[in-house]
Formats: sequence, C-alpha cells, structure tokens
Amino acid sequence: EGRLVVVASDTTAVVIGDVIEAIDGEPTAAVLRARIELVSGSDAWRLVRACRSFGAGPTDHPVRLRLVRRDAPLEVTLPRSASSPGRRCPRC
Repeated sequence: EGRLVVVASDTTAVVIGDVIEAIDGEPTAAVLRARIELVSGSDAWRLVRACRSFGAGPTDHPVRLRLVRRDAPLEVTLPRSASSPGRRCPRC
C-alpha cells in the first residue's frame, strides 16, 4: 500500500513486481500528489486520472525511473512515446 508496483509492462527494462520509487528524480508519491491536485472528482477518480498521466512528458525527452527489484535499487532510462506508460492508465 502506498507504493507504485508494476503489474504490467511492455518492456523488459521494467518487469512485473518492480516498485517505482522515483520518476525523473522526483519521488513517486510527490509526482502523484501533484497530479492529483490538478483533478476534480472523488478521491478514487483523482487517483485514476493521476495514474493516467504518470510518466507523461515530452516524447523527445526520455523518462528516468528509479526502481526497486527484489530489494535491489535499479535506475532505468526509457524513451517516451505515444504508447509509453503514462499515455494509458497503469495500475497503481
């Protein structure tokens, strides 16, 4: 609870069970809080909308993720594209 855990992935760089701790150097919780504040509706709806935009950004800038995989820290950089996570709703 309170962590963003990967439950589906279309890249081998991020696997099911990884915990996303930070995106582009910002803690995941802070990113979600900031996005939730921009959405109106119930708490559940605001979370869903925030998750939909998670990882969104300019397609010419890669996204940097700080992950934890099997208790080991890991940094990955991925290209953003129209089909990147954040362009559709990840499960969070």
